[in-house]
Amino acid sequence: MNRSERTPIPVRSTLAVVDNRPGSETVVETKAGIFREVEVDLIMDINTAVSFYNWFGPQLDNLRKGLGITDAQWSQMLGGGR
Repeated sequence: MNRSERTPIPVRSTLAVVDNRPGSETVVETKAGIFREVEVDLIMDINTAVSFYNWFGPQLDNLRKGLGITDAQWSQMLGGGR
């Protein structure tokens, strides 16, 4: 694995207690796969930024609906409205 990849964060794990101190952790349940982080720098003019905004907004809306996030929750996540 390179530095932009990591194993999934465990969903559930147990922690051994040895002499009243935390011991080793055992992962009980985790998601499968590898997570990749991507870092980018973007430079765009105002027309490109508006075009990206117009495309990305509906993508986020579809994602939040697929995740079951209500309109009220979404509004709160956006800081009170959009």
